[in-house]
Amino acid sequence: MMQIRNHGEWTPYKPKPFPKEAPPNALFCSNQSGVDWYDYSRITFIDPNSIKMTVMMDSGVNGIVMAANKDVSFLFPQNLTVIEVFGVQSTDPQKDFGRKIYHSANGTFSDDPAPPLPLPQNKPTAPEIITFTPPPIEPQRIVVMNLDGSSNVTAAKF
Repeated sequence: MMQIRNHGEWTPYKPKPFPKEAPPNALFCSNQSGVDWYDYSRITFIDPNSIKMTVMMDSGVNGIVMAANKDVSFLFPQNLTVIEVFGVQSTDPQKDFGRKIYHSANGTFSDDPAPPLPLPQNKPTAPEIITFTPPPIEPQRIVVMNLDGSSNVTAAKF
């Protein structure tokens, strides 16, 4: 029999002070009680056969399963709800649950009513080649003044 445990919604935060061992671009999440995701996930998820999932909830009642895995370290629930499913056998949780609709009111899953659109089958066309011919450049008249006051006139193209 399938059982579901809701581990709540997780939102991003910046710890103060920032952990010295963390890379500068590390991301952090906490639940409504302020518990850090990394701390929570290390001590809470002890059943290796349960399926841990992140769910994007819609109005708190239904949601779309975003990620599903038996290994919680594959999840990062930023702005998502985490649920854990017990009593289900799966060798590929993402294939079995990914994009399913989760109904929290009765603890069931259903297929996504709007599957992803197929990729266009149009073959790429060759890029259009545009040629540009610049207008002809007229010679420019250059007057060079010499130190003795005389001048030389030269024509040059640029």
